[in-house]
Amino acid sequence: MVKFSPIISDRWNVSKDVAETLIKHFEKGDSIYYISDYSPLIAAELDIFTLSDIFVFLGEIHDLSPKKKRLISTITKAGALDDALKRRIESCSSPTELDDILLAYRTNTRSKGQQAIEKGLGPLAERINNQEDEEGTLEEFAQPYVGKHETLQSVEDVIAGVKDILTERFASDETVRSMARDAGFEDGFFEVFPKNKKDKRFYAYRGKMVSGNELTSEEYLNLHEAEKNKDIRLKHGIQLFRISELLRHHCITNPDAVGYDCLCEVIDETWSKILQPIVERDVKERFYKKAEAWAIREIDKVLGGMLGKKKLAGTFFTVGNFNNKTLVLVAINEKGNLVGAAKEELSGSLEQKTSERIKQFAGRYKPGLIVVYNNEHADTAEAIAKRSLRGIADDIPFEKVQPGETSASLSKSQWMQDANAMLEDEMKEVYALGLAYLQPLSIISQTGVSCFSIHPLQKLIGSEPVEKLLKMRTTEQELHKGVPWAEAPDSVLKNIECATDEVLLNIRKLGAKKPFGAKNDLLNVENMTEQIFRNIAGYILVPNADNAVDRTLVHPDHYGWLNEISVELNASIDSLVNDPERVRGVVSENYAEKSYIDRKLPDQLRVAQKYAVSVKDGKFRRRVRLSELTEGTIVTGRVTNITKFGVFVDINAVCDGLIHISQLADGYVETADQVVKLNDSVDVRILGVDKKKRRVSLSMKKLGDKAPKIRPSAGQLTNLADHFKNR
Repeated sequence: MVKFSPIISDRWNVSKDVAETLIKHFEKGDSIYYISDYSPLIAAELDIFTLSDIFVFLGEIHDLSPKKKRLISTITKAGALDDALKRRIESCSSPTELDDILLAYRTNTRSKGQQAIEKGLGPLAERINNQEDEEGTLEEFAQPYVGKHETLQSVEDVIAGVKDILTERFASDETVRSMARDAGFEDGFFEVFPKNKKDKRFYAYRGKMVSGNELTSEEYLNLHEAEKNKDIRLKHGIQLFRISELLRHHCITNPDAVGYDCLCEVIDETWSKILQPIVERDVKERFYKKAEAWAIREIDKVLGGMLGKKKLAGTFFTVGNFNNKTLVLVAINEKGNLVGAAKEELSGSLEQKTSERIKQFAGRYKPGLIVVYNNEHADTAEAIAKRSLRGIADDIPFEKVQPGETSASLSKSQWMQDANAMLEDEMKEVYALGLAYLQPLSIISQTGVSCFSIHPLQKLIGSEPVEKLLKMRTTEQELHKGVPWAEAPDSVLKNIECATDEVLLNIRKLGAKKPFGAKNDLLNVENMTEQIFRNIAGYILVPNADNAVDRTLVHPDHYGWLNEISVELNASIDSLVNDPERVRGVVSENYAEKSYIDRKLPDQLRVAQKYAVSVKDGKFRRRVRLSELTEGTIVTGRVTNITKFGVFVDINAVCDGLIHISQLADGYVETADQVVKLNDSVDVRILGVDKKKRRVSLSMKKLGDKAPKIRPSAGQLTNLADHFKNR
């Protein structure tokens, strides 16, 4: 598929290297998430949205393979296949191109042109089309064919048959069809014919021929929707003189040839009888795809805002009063999940009524907001809730929310019936109101966007592309939080196509037998393939890993690179996890690598802060063998002993390492306590490892801006005090 890299490079304005790398990833079956997060070359130029578009394009090309094989087989049987045509077919990137090529080799015995050929008019049609004769008349050329078939009774019959042959020949010419489509898209116009002439929505288009390029994407989507609902007939056309001139320029090479007028008539008929409806259909589809792509980007902007902020944190309540007989209470968390529901019958005077259920729920769930179902009994419900919370949570804000189309759809949705079957109908209504207010993306992903109104444009493009977009964005967001290995089967990892449910479940099973110590342990999972590991390993976290990097989102393929960064910055991996912004200080002449380090790596490291393992807890971690230590690397350790000649540091190895006093700092050190204290956490460089003597030599020199500070020694402070006393 590498032959399609120039198309990708041109259409999406990316370099040739990026295009070819993308195709290689596609052929290997990699996901857009893995490529976006772990391919520095691609991450530097493309966001996941554009990456998704390119993968859709590559998927369409891949799906054309069977059709290409059938076409090659058809043309081979016709004895017309050569190497050049085969290469053209294999390079086609759309089904329309293939259809145009096939048309020239498809024989319809019932067509007028084919019937005219069977009557023996093929040679005459070929002679007229060659445009070599400049002497004589068309009638003279046609006369010999009169009477050759019982239907050819006159010169006019012969000429009519020739026109049928040439009309079909021109119409099946792939270049002619391509030119007509492009002209229709660039120079065509639309006319709007409303079913109801008094429909005010279409007054602006009355009696006008509107250029397609003058219509905004939103306008076109509205017109497309109106035509789909049969409110209008949207007609596409091109001024006849424009298309005729264009096609004549291509088809007529000799204006002085016999049959010139005939050819001009053929071209006009080719357009009006065959090409015009084809071009109208294809141009409408092209405009719709363009408008749909614009709409999806507009919806994505809104989704980005929803992903980037929380409407509220913690839990909130939705309260509803139905007919002053029933009080319904639902507790919902910030993700939209139901955490509690209750129903309380109301009786007696409601003026001083309180609710024990609300009191219990408030103590249990600590709500940050009360949403009131705004019906005719909303004031009573709010009053009861406020009295119930008096002295418990007096400062909780209340907000009345009117039930609408979204809440009504949600309460009756199949998702509500399946996921919350235990709820009574009134509880479902109140829960649906809370979801409509919160609009949690995790729930929208489960219910489908048809129940929610994320953006007005979603009604014009349907739910499928919006749901695909939502799935991509929510998956991306959750993956960037990291997935602890135990949660793998229930996580968004299953949205990565190559990650099978079986493998994700096997991760949990193996981890239950023996907890993972590192990401590379995933390779031992049953049925784990190299492809699956490559695509999911970066996102899986090992919370209790000895090595901090296994608690990050850094991919195992990048561990060596991260170690190089660690050495360059004179900082241990633990230090980089605690201060990820330090990696931005890496100097690199490679734009892709520098961009990746600045944009991706800090967030990948930051994730591990949630799973920090203190070096003081080293006795509970597997000790590193001396053979596993690498000279030159920087690690974090804990000071365990201070002597006159140096400092011993626990670096989680089978024995403590020694920092000689001369290696404690870049400057002169008189005593070790000028630099460190007992139990200090320090970054150290491994200078040497002596396996036979079980010795590890360490250094704190040349650690850059993180180099230790040298404090005055006790002797220096005493001398300084004596100096001032004697003045």
